[in-house]
Amino acid sequence: MKKNRHGESDAEFRALIWERDRGRSRLTGRRLIKDTDDWLLRGDVCHIKPKGAYPELRHVSGNAVLLSRNEHIQSDGRGGYLLKIEGDADAELLFRRYDRSGLLLWEKRSPCPR
Repeated sequence: MKKNRHGESDAEFRALIWERDRGRSRLTGRRLIKDTDDWLLRGDVCHIKPKGAYPELRHVSGNAVLLSRNEHIQSDGRGGYLLKIEGDADAELLFRRYDRSGLLLWEKRSPCPR
């Protein structure tokens, strides 16, 4: 995982992730938009390991991925952790989708678009 320069702002970090992922969801490949109310199209920078629990990883590019708002919510507590993400976002990620009972529905690998 690459650490970014010290003192980097959240906005600069988000811009770096948008650029690395080429404005597309790493899960679906769908082009995302920065400012829309449509949660299927709105892009969010999502931390693989939560920034609250791992503040030292807040600006580590390998710990952040571009997802739609809908995908982001599925991956965190708001969505019940139905989408699990493993790996280094600067390399390859593994996405696993579960149903509410914990049954694995599918998994997908996603290489870094660089």
